[in-house]
Amino acid sequence: MAKAKYMNKAKVKDFQICVDQIRPFVYRGDFDSSFELLDEFRIGPNTLNPRGRNFAFWLIEEQSPEEEDLTTQEERRLFFEFTKLFIDKGVEIDHQDKYGVTLLNWATYTYCSELCLFLLTRGASPNIVDCNRLTPLDYATYERYEWGDASLAVAMGQVLIPALLRAGADPYLPYPSLKECKKNVNLSWNLNEEENGIEYNNLMERVVDYSHCQEMDEDFRTNMKLFLDVYREINGQNGVVSQ
Repeated sequence: MAKAKYMNKAKVKDFQICVDQIRPFVYRGDFDSSFELLDEFRIGPNTLNPRGRNFAFWLIEEQSPEEEDLTTQEERRLFFEFTKLFIDKGVEIDHQDKYGVTLLNWATYTYCSELCLFLLTRGASPNIVDCNRLTPLDYATYERYEWGDASLAVAMGQVLIPALLRAGADPYLPYPSLKECKKNVNLSWNLNEEENGIEYNNLMERVVDYSHCQEMDEDFRTNMKLFLDVYREINGQNGVVSQ
């Protein structure tokens, strides 16, 4: 696999400029011209900007349902098809940027369920923790519900909770301490030093608690029940935390 390389800092804006110029070609389904433009910008599958992100991160943002006021469903579908082709040219699937974020983490953060399913077929790990001490399963289960668009998060969870669990996502993965996080992630900014940001030891404890929480709306609690049902289907009753 091609070794990732960093772009010159002077070219940090090239990714966004390239997205802006590539957009009309992708919207027409002219993927050949899109790749020719990438070649002109000298952007390959594992070319990185100074934040450690490859071009696929920008492509993912273009198809987020959060952008539905700016793009049509057909335009997002075409970006999805182009992104798959770009990734299959040799993108390192589990590459982490300087914040520990992988493509799968980013796709769940931006509610791109279809792309998440595609990344899983390409072997993306569902158990990589980013600088927020979260995995893709955390984002799909509760984080985007609490801190993003609740309706998009619930819809995403219905699709991705079963898919991530069946792909081997571990809800008992211990939440790392900030010290561990800083050791494993090359951060260019400082995290809050407080250790009390996470109230649970792992995601399973949180899901069991949330499944009984009447303050959460019914759709969200239904997703928590789905989580537990799928986990039991895969693993039996063993290991599920009792309330």
